[in-house]
Order: sequence, then C-alpha cells, then structure tokens
Amino acid sequence: MNRNLQIAVALILAAAFAALGYFYYSQSQDPVGLMNPASGRLAPDFALPDLEGNHWQLSQHRGQVLLINFWATWCAPCREEMPALERLHQALGSERFEVIGIHSGPSSDMDQFLAETPVSFTILMDTNLALDDWRIQALPTTFLIDAEGHARYWVSGIREWDSAEAQEFFASFLP
Repeated sequence: MNRNLQIAVALILAAAFAALGYFYYSQSQDPVGLMNPASGRLAPDFALPDLEGNHWQLSQHRGQVLLINFWATWCAPCREEMPALERLHQALGSERFEVIGIHSGPSSDMDQFLAETPVSFTILMDTNLALDDWRIQALPTTFLIDAEGHARYWVSGIREWDSAEAQEFFASFLP
C-alpha cells in the first residue's frame, strides 16, 4: 500500500471514530459508577408519539433533567430494569426531573408488558427506528440530558437506577 493511500485510510478511520464520539467520548465513570460522561453537546431533537398518540418533542422539555432510556419489550435486560426506572421516577419524578422510555422498533406486546410491569413515566414509540442520530448500539441504552438539553452521561446495559447513590447523583443535576 503506498504512503498516500495509508494516510487516506488513517484519516477516514479517524473521522469515523470521531463521528461515533458525538455522544460518547470517555469510558471513565461518574463518581458513583453509574454512567459514562458524554460529550456535553446538545442532544439531537426529536418528536415521537407517546402511547396515546400524543406528540412529544425533546426541545419542548428544556428546564427539565431527563433520563432517557432506549429499550424494547423483547429485550430481557430492558424488562428487568424497568421496575427500577419506575421506582426512580416515583422518587424523583417532578416538573424538574422525568424518566422517559423510548421503545425502539415495533411492538405487538406493549399492552401485555405494561399490564405485567406498569410504569407511570412517559413511554414514547420509535417504531421506525428514526432516532439513529443517537447512535444506539445496544439495548438498553440510557442518557442523562441536563436542563439545557445537553447530553451529560450515557450507559449501555442494566443499572440499579433506584439506588440511593443513583438518586443522589440525579438530584445533583436538578435546577
């Protein structure tokens, strides 16, 4: 491979890795080991329907800290962590903090799942996987969005969202 081709390939790979780092720039942990620091960039806006078909738009929720959880009914870890997300929502949910579940992909068993695992936080439906600019690689993936709309933390995988340490961590972001 000639030198110019090697340089071009290296530049292309560097650009690809930089694009993946839009949200994710560090594997270091927050002080309680719950989530990874994110880029701090403005989270991509979106509009999705909730379970009743009402329009929900991210940018209309400035002033609130949001914990956005991407999940699916067919995902066993997602199903397992849902009760902890509900307990977190019960503990901190208010005009200043909200848990948002975004179901990724179509779901024919949503009603059955919610009958077995009821939640009081907002569930949005991304049936067409329109939020690919969020670069979700695995489910569940969760983002902490600050009151100004910036992605502050992220994590893939199941967590103890309702632990005392997690509640204290999230409360520290409240305006």
